[in-house]
Amino acid sequence: MKLDIHLQTHSDISVHGAHRYVGAPKSEIMLRCTQSLVTSINRSDGDIILRVFDDHSSPEVLTTLRRILRNCRKPVEFIALGARGYNASCLASFSSARGDAREVVYFVEDDYLHAPSAIQEMLDVHALFRETLGGREVALHPYDDPKNYWSPIFSREDCRVVYGTRRHWRTNTHTTNTCWVEVETLQRNWELFELLARYSSTPYGQEHHIFEASTINKIWREQVALFTPIPSLALHLQHEEHRDPYLDWEQWWRAAAY
Repeated sequence: MKLDIHLQTHSDISVHGAHRYVGAPKSEIMLRCTQSLVTSINRSDGDIILRVFDDHSSPEVLTTLRRILRNCRKPVEFIALGARGYNASCLASFSSARGDAREVVYFVEDDYLHAPSAIQEMLDVHALFRETLGGREVALHPYDDPKNYWSPIFSREDCRVVYGTRRHWRTNTHTTNTCWVEVETLQRNWELFELLARYSSTPYGQEHHIFEASTINKIWREQVALFTPIPSLALHLQHEEHRDPYLDWEQWWRAAAY
């Protein structure tokens, strides 16, 4: 399986604001999350390319980011974006995958902290689930969001828990922009990915309710089997409500020192 990983990086405050439960600057979150991803890539034996789409990170942060990327044992492509902003970065990542990605693409935002085994486990379980489902397209979301269990949006959803290669996985119908998809899925549903990239987190998008649930989550509900690991293979370092109650994020954070 040929895997292209598309990482969006930005050293300053994100569209979601400055407050995060880790209590660290966005630049530090970005660097540690990148380090954790590189560590996981290095522990994988897959055919992998890492593409980094950087949205005008500060020069001092870029120096450290490039040092982290030099330690990646797989090919790395660094793209310094011309346009600014989260939406431009997301559109660049999605568009590049549409044209250049080979078989599977993992879109990653820079506030996801990965377990060392994350990439290899996702490669292995993707192959397992595809075989089990008779060749049906498969997608993955590496973070078992607490909202899967308490939000009315998700409590109405049916869920099955199945064996993976090293842990249980649950069926799911929700991802953020961090998602692992087959290229055919992306190309067939390009309009939904493009709509999300252009307008989410913008005044127009808010006015017209353009976000994951109204775009790419339609794919997981209607077309493609989506699975999420139990426990998570990546932690979303955002607000307090995103804190995984059963995993020690501080241990993961210390392990991602660069």
